[in-house]
Amino acid sequence: MKKLVFGLIATVVFGFVGNAQDKNFSNFFSSKEFNQLAAKYSFKSSDVDTKNYGSIEHNSKLYKVYRVAVSVSGSKNFITFFTDDNGENYGLTYEKIDLSKGISSHLDEYGNLYATFAVIKSESSYVFTIKDVYTPSTSGNTVNRKSGCIEKTYRTLKNACQADDFCDMMCDLNPSCLPMLAAWAATYCLTH
Repeated sequence: MKKLVFGLIATVVFGFVGNAQDKNFSNFFSSKEFNQLAAKYSFKSSDVDTKNYGSIEHNSKLYKVYRVAVSVSGSKNFITFFTDDNGENYGLTYEKIDLSKGISSHLDEYGNLYATFAVIKSESSYVFTIKDVYTPSTSGNTVNRKSGCIEKTYRTLKNACQADDFCDMMCDLNPSCLPMLAAWAATYCLTH
């Protein structure tokens, strides 16, 4: 559990910076998963900021997890994605943010809702606070086969971070902490 908490702390503190694109990154934008996601949320590949993106290597060092911004109707949303089979399949999470309503939602490419967050603007950034975690299998949509795992893993990660004073404090200071935990949960479940 300590390794998990230290991994969480590293994720919370780690700033994503990316420069060089690789094959799996660029191929994502022509993948079936991206096409499903873009059709579901009505955006094009040209709406994605492929020049300023973040990436981090997975613990196994076999692949990277990427995070890109998407501009949709004046809003900035995010896609977190990866492939562990050289582009045959991609796992992803779509973070849809509506600042006017003060809410952020984590969804999959089929429109299944995994979690919602309250978004409050502080002096210099935004603070995300978990509101609800959902079980997408009740939505009637096509379901990502890992949805139950994502919900359980997210709650485990969140509880582990809250139980560690340092991780909890860092999570309070980092507005992207809870969304990153949800992305971590999705990444974990799509790889196990």
